[in-house]
Amino acid sequence: MKKSDATWIDQNVPSLRHKLIATVSMEGYIPELTGDAREANTKGGLGVYFGDKLEGLAATGMHNALGCMPLYHKRLVQYIHHGRQTLSYKDVSYKDQPLVQVMDEDDHPMRLEVWGFNTYNPSQEVRYDVDVYCVNRGGTPLYMFNCPDVFDVLYPDNATHQNGRRHRFLQETVFAQCVTKLFKELRLVPDALLINEGHVAVAAAMTRGDPTFEKTAIIYTNHTVVPAGLEVFDISELASNDEGRARYLMRFPPNSWQWLWKKFIVESDGKIMIDFSKGALEICSAANAVSAEHARVTRALFPGQKRHIVPILNGSGDTWVLNELLSMEQEGVTPAPEDLMTFTQLGKRQAFDEIRKRTSGLTNRWGDVISEHGIELDLNKPTLWLVRRMVEYKSQYPILKDIVHVICADRDQTVDTLWGPMQGLGMQVVIGGIAPQDAHEEYWVEEFLEWMEYPNLEGRFVFVPGCDTHLLRYQAIGADICVNCPQPNKEACGTSDQRSARNGNLNIAMYSGGPPEYLEDHKSGMLIGPYINNKEFYEVAPKDVLDRLSTLSELYYAHHEQGDTRWQNMKLQAYLSSEKVTAKAMEARYAYVYAQAISDRQKNLTPEQLCDTMPLYQIKARTKFQGRIA
Repeated sequence: MKKSDATWIDQNVPSLRHKLIATVSMEGYIPELTGDAREANTKGGLGVYFGDKLEGLAATGMHNALGCMPLYHKRLVQYIHHGRQTLSYKDVSYKDQPLVQVMDEDDHPMRLEVWGFNTYNPSQEVRYDVDVYCVNRGGTPLYMFNCPDVFDVLYPDNATHQNGRRHRFLQETVFAQCVTKLFKELRLVPDALLINEGHVAVAAAMTRGDPTFEKTAIIYTNHTVVPAGLEVFDISELASNDEGRARYLMRFPPNSWQWLWKKFIVESDGKIMIDFSKGALEICSAANAVSAEHARVTRALFPGQKRHIVPILNGSGDTWVLNELLSMEQEGVTPAPEDLMTFTQLGKRQAFDEIRKRTSGLTNRWGDVISEHGIELDLNKPTLWLVRRMVEYKSQYPILKDIVHVICADRDQTVDTLWGPMQGLGMQVVIGGIAPQDAHEEYWVEEFLEWMEYPNLEGRFVFVPGCDTHLLRYQAIGADICVNCPQPNKEACGTSDQRSARNGNLNIAMYSGGPPEYLEDHKSGMLIGPYINNKEFYEVAPKDVLDRLSTLSELYYAHHEQGDTRWQNMKLQAYLSSEKVTAKAMEARYAYVYAQAISDRQKNLTPEQLCDTMPLYQIKARTKFQGRIA
């Protein structure tokens, strides 16, 4: 091998060169898909992480790697009608999407036979036939399981199904069977299986309980920071308190069901709970969190557990980077500060065009049109973005409500605030996000829509409907400033800031989660906090954000009016700092965990247990393109 042909893995962790790494998730960001097909398969940060992770595996040179996830058939869509959010599910077509039909050894479409249950009557068995498709996600094959009766919506709940929690349990147990059956059909025994979040813990358990996968090291990545986020099922809701039935529905291998069941069970106040996250932690070979702070919080989530939680900082992939900047990177050229200024203007222009389209015809609570042709923002004003899910801990409304008027006021205007008279900052604000149905945060959306018509905010503050991965990318490439202010210790890592920094744009972020691991305050971004508790956060954080924005406003206008270089130099430092949070850098950090977990798992196994399996290139040869999914 020529030195120039050597991959990062070849040079740094050569023990992984011929190892097979498999990773599984219930959701994934797949930019190779388009439109509704892309949006149906991802909902939040976990999906974005998983898609970028697959890209990172290829970038490091892990060519023997693959991913698995379901293929969903309904997309959640946010509409704004009369100044209020309306959510609905839209059927998804996969016609003309770049999906590959996976074939069996007889050159027939591969079909996996798996078993589930009737969600209205869990004692009634149901057989499901699952077709397998594949897409190239950033250089790594991602196998997707097609079964519309099971994988209809991502993360079903009682608002989407009459028996929503049962349906969610059905999805996760059917998915687990698909994973192990796919491995056997392809004659693959992964050296490492990385599971993302407790949702897919049953896949790990079925692997651990099957002697076929004796050599497989299981790595559990936790992405959750609060107990309510753990995947826990009450068997009284699941199987009418029938413990035997609930255990059977887990589909554990016959010779191992008893000891595996005990790993997943928690008894509390006379109730028997199935805790997927606890089970994952107890059966894994290694466990990790997604930032240093999150590793500490994760230990607290599982009191009594002694397993070491490895901190591995998240990263973000190349598809979030402006095309012109990415081309420069791929040529090995570091952009100059002037280049980043140009690229931001290109990104802003694209983002503002999209904002205008999405706000065209938007109506207020009385049915009056807010803007017939859409909101036109000013390319010459600094613009801050807060586009992400509308949930309490993200805190968009509490942060903005007392400071938005001074943010958007002209610089020669004095505004009365809670802290006395202040000069306007001459900025614009873009916000967007979907609130959970019937949740308090729906009120936030209504408030933001009303703000758009306040005389001092009109044309300067905009709520953009229909939050999706496209809008997240426009934030990454077009936000002069991205603001990330979650409640203390509530964000595992956060990646909006990473995507912004990768484009040479600036962040105001909490000194919490991932940002302090790569951003330096007042040099490559702005950090606020840390705060002791929510009370201090709500009392102090809004003013802290305003102070940082005041500094950035001064730098921005000093550059544009006087040629001051501090603004563009900070942008360069932001860009340079993001080298630590690329998808490749993230997966390089994971590589050492893979290598150690595999070594620990396989050091005492016999040659028969370590037998080779089919090379991945042979798998790729056993597929063909299919025009559409039936």
